[in-house]
Amino acid sequence: MAALSRKIRSISLPPRSHPSTARVEEELGKLRSWESSGEFSAYGSIAVGLAGLERLYICLDDLLGMGSTQQVLSQGGDQRIINELLDVSVMILDICGATRDLVLQVKDHLRDLESAVRRSRKEDSSIDMAIVGYSSLRKKTKKDARRIIARLREVDMNAAAAPPTLGDNRDLHFSAVVRALREASLVGVSVFRSVLLFLSGPTAGQAKWSLISRLMLKAGAVESEIKPVVVNTFEDVSAALRSVQLKGSDAEAMRVLQSRFRQLDVGIGSIEDGLESSFRRLVKTRATLLNLICH
Repeated sequence: MAALSRKIRSISLPPRSHPSTARVEEELGKLRSWESSGEFSAYGSIAVGLAGLERLYICLDDLLGMGSTQQVLSQGGDQRIINELLDVSVMILDICGATRDLVLQVKDHLRDLESAVRRSRKEDSSIDMAIVGYSSLRKKTKKDARRIIARLREVDMNAAAAPPTLGDNRDLHFSAVVRALREASLVGVSVFRSVLLFLSGPTAGQAKWSLISRLMLKAGAVESEIKPVVVNTFEDVSAALRSVQLKGSDAEAMRVLQSRFRQLDVGIGSIEDGLESSFRRLVKTRATLLNLICH
């Protein structure tokens, strides 16, 4: 998804301020490589990004738990920087929660549709109803995803307006911690955006595959013959629904459709699990920040 509009910004942490900052930088580097790969159209790649984000916040928690970090944060500093860290942390947490809730809603609706398809019979209108329901779900999902994406821009704008952390040598560790927290927020923007763009619509590559898959299904190709690079997207389910409609619910088309539903459910579930783990980590990090800064 080339629409990930901003590359993860590089940070330069002060050398040897604390070993944990090196671990943060290492995890950030892995996430930069993940972003530069451009493989965001498959849910497996998105799950990798979410797992990397969780590891990054584990490293941040270690950094915040160190005595030297607790000392520099609890002693206070530039109040503008402190306020920025707290504001951005709650924004990222809210966005992660909203994204997780949206994924859960999509998963529940997909399961309802799959159940309706399993109960369908050739003589009834269940497939037509499922197609209408699926179209409504996609429209609502796109609208909700784009609304959350707009909130992500606020984090980018806050980061752009963030005050610098320049100071003398005594402030090196404080600066390192601030930069690490800022970069974690920015990489979170990229990871959550990848989820939301996956939910909101296909890339050009996905659209191309959807056309090919529809043609193959209409030509009577069986599922085992269809081996695209990117599979089991929302567009694959849409194509399989249309194939069932065209073929009058024949057994093979129904089998392909049910398989598409199951596989997409697994993929959505992996993203949901990653978002849930990230949410818990973000809650923990914000609680630690509040304890250190406000006490």
